[in-house]
Amino acid sequence: MLMLAASLLACGAPPVAQDADASTTLPGKDTIALPVGCGPAGELYRCDPIDNAGCAGARGEACDVDPTHGFGCYPSPNNVTLGGDCNVDEGPSCAPGLSCATDSSADGTCAKFCCMDADCAANQRCAATDPTFGTLGVCK
Repeated sequence: MLMLAASLLACGAPPVAQDADASTTLPGKDTIALPVGCGPAGELYRCDPIDNAGCAGARGEACDVDPTHGFGCYPSPNNVTLGGDCNVDEGPSCAPGLSCATDSSADGTCAKFCCMDADCAANQRCAATDPTFGTLGVCK
Protein backbone atom coordinates (compact mmCIF):
# COMPACT_ATOMS: atom_id res chain seq x y z
CA MET A 1 0.00 0.00 0.00
CA LEU A 2 2.87 2.39 0.66
CA MET A 3 3.97 2.18 -2.97
CA LEU A 4 0.43 3.00 -4.06
CA ALA A 5 0.26 5.96 -1.69
CA ALA A 6 3.59 7.28 -2.91
CA SER A 7 2.53 7.05 -6.55
CA LEU A 8 -1.00 8.40 -6.27
CA LEU A 9 -0.67 11.36 -3.98
CA ALA A 10 -3.78 12.50 -2.21
CA CYS A 11 -5.47 15.81 -1.70
CA GLY A 12 -3.99 18.22 0.82
CA ALA A 13 -6.54 18.15 3.67
CA PRO A 14 -6.81 15.15 6.00
CA PRO A 15 -9.55 12.64 5.13
CA VAL A 16 -12.75 12.11 7.08
CA ALA A 17 -14.87 8.95 7.17
CA GLN A 18 -18.59 9.16 6.52
CA ASP A 19 -21.47 6.79 7.11
CA ALA A 20 -23.58 5.58 4.18
CA ASP A 21 -26.00 8.49 4.28
CA ALA A 22 -23.13 10.93 4.83
CA SER A 23 -24.89 12.65 7.70
CA THR A 24 -22.43 11.78 10.47
CA THR A 25 -18.67 11.75 10.57
CA LEU A 26 -17.46 8.42 11.93
CA PRO A 27 -14.11 7.60 13.52
CA GLY A 28 -13.34 5.24 10.65
CA LYS A 29 -15.33 2.51 8.97
CA ASP A 30 -13.69 0.40 6.32
CA THR A 31 -16.68 -1.06 4.46
CA ILE A 32 -16.00 -0.49 0.75
CA ALA A 33 -14.36 -3.08 -1.49
CA LEU A 34 -12.72 -2.12 -4.78
CA PRO A 35 -13.91 -3.88 -7.95
CA VAL A 36 -12.49 -7.40 -8.42
CA GLY A 37 -8.86 -7.24 -9.56
CA CYS A 38 -8.61 -3.51 -8.95
CA GLY A 39 -7.13 -4.05 -5.49
CA PRO A 40 -6.33 -6.85 -3.06
CA ALA A 41 -9.16 -9.39 -2.65
CA GLY A 42 -11.01 -9.04 0.65
CA GLU A 43 -9.56 -5.65 1.57
CA LEU A 44 -12.03 -2.98 2.70
CA TYR A 45 -11.55 0.77 2.53
CA ARG A 46 -13.33 3.89 3.71
CA CYS A 47 -14.34 4.80 0.16
CA ASP A 48 -14.01 3.84 -3.51
CA PRO A 49 -11.89 6.25 -5.56
CA ILE A 50 -13.50 5.08 -8.82
CA ASP A 51 -17.09 6.10 -8.02
CA ASN A 52 -16.65 8.11 -4.78
CA ALA A 53 -18.87 5.66 -2.85
CA GLY A 54 -18.53 6.21 0.89
CA CYS A 55 -17.95 9.97 0.61
CA ALA A 56 -20.42 12.83 0.82
CA GLY A 57 -20.13 14.03 -2.77
CA ALA A 58 -22.99 16.49 -2.29
CA ARG A 59 -20.81 18.22 0.32
CA GLY A 60 -17.82 18.25 -2.02
CA GLU A 61 -15.92 15.34 -0.49
CA ALA A 62 -13.70 13.25 -2.75
CA CYS A 63 -12.21 9.79 -2.23
CA ASP A 64 -8.48 9.68 -2.80
CA VAL A 65 -5.38 7.90 -1.53
CA ASP A 66 -4.97 8.06 2.24
CA PRO A 67 -1.53 6.80 3.30
CA THR A 68 -2.94 5.65 6.66
CA HIS A 69 -6.07 3.79 5.58
CA GLY A 70 -5.67 3.18 1.85
CA PHE A 71 -8.42 5.54 0.71
CA GLY A 72 -10.23 8.30 2.56
CA CYS A 73 -12.78 11.06 2.02
CA TYR A 74 -11.20 14.48 1.74
CA PRO A 75 -13.28 17.56 2.60
CA SER A 76 -14.09 20.19 -0.02
CA PRO A 77 -13.02 21.98 -2.03
CA ASN A 78 -12.21 19.23 -4.51
CA ASN A 79 -13.21 20.95 -7.70
CA VAL A 80 -10.39 20.70 -10.23
CA THR A 81 -11.67 18.92 -13.32
CA LEU A 82 -10.02 16.32 -15.56
CA GLY A 83 -6.73 17.62 -16.96
CA GLY A 84 -6.62 20.57 -14.56
CA ASP A 85 -3.60 21.56 -12.49
CA CYS A 86 -3.49 20.31 -8.89
CA ASN A 87 -1.11 20.27 -5.94
CA VAL A 88 -1.17 17.40 -3.46
CA ASP A 89 0.22 19.47 -0.59
CA GLU A 90 -1.52 22.81 -0.88
CA GLY A 91 -4.36 22.35 -3.35
CA PRO A 92 -6.21 22.91 -5.48
CA SER A 93 -7.57 19.37 -5.25
CA CYS A 94 -9.20 17.12 -7.83
CA ALA A 95 -12.92 16.43 -8.17
CA PRO A 96 -14.38 13.02 -7.19
CA GLY A 97 -13.19 10.15 -9.40
CA LEU A 98 -9.92 11.94 -10.13
CA SER A 99 -6.47 11.90 -8.54
CA CYS A 100 -3.63 14.37 -8.67
CA ALA A 101 -1.16 12.41 -10.81
CA THR A 102 2.37 13.60 -10.13
CA ASP A 103 5.86 12.52 -11.09
CA SER A 104 8.26 13.81 -8.47
CA SER A 105 6.84 17.06 -7.13
CA ALA A 106 3.60 18.06 -5.43
CA ASP A 107 2.33 19.65 -8.65
CA GLY A 108 0.34 17.44 -10.98
CA THR A 109 -2.63 17.03 -13.27
CA CYS A 110 -6.03 15.63 -12.36
CA ALA A 111 -6.39 12.21 -14.00
CA LYS A 112 -9.28 9.75 -13.89
CA PHE A 113 -8.98 6.77 -11.54
CA CYS A 114 -9.38 3.47 -13.41
CA CYS A 115 -9.25 -0.28 -12.98
CA MET A 116 -9.13 -1.25 -16.66
CA ASP A 117 -8.60 0.33 -20.06
CA ALA A 118 -12.38 0.42 -20.64
CA ASP A 119 -12.62 3.01 -17.83
CA CYS A 120 -10.54 5.44 -19.91
CA ALA A 121 -11.06 7.50 -23.07
CA ALA A 122 -10.44 5.73 -26.39
CA ASN A 123 -6.94 7.18 -26.77
CA GLN A 124 -5.84 6.29 -23.22
CA ARG A 125 -4.99 3.22 -21.18
CA CYS A 126 -5.28 2.46 -17.48
CA ALA A 127 -1.77 2.66 -16.06
CA ALA A 128 -1.64 0.62 -12.85
CA THR A 129 0.12 2.51 -10.11
CA ASP A 130 1.39 -0.57 -8.30
CA PRO A 131 0.73 -3.89 -10.08
CA THR A 132 1.36 -5.80 -6.83
CA PHE A 133 -1.69 -3.99 -5.37
CA GLY A 134 -3.97 -4.56 -8.35
CA THR A 135 -4.97 -2.82 -11.55
CA LEU A 136 -5.96 0.48 -9.88
CA GLY A 137 -4.30 3.39 -11.60
CA VAL A 138 -5.05 6.50 -13.61
CA CYS A 139 -5.86 6.98 -17.28
CA LYS A 140 -2.88 8.12 -19.32
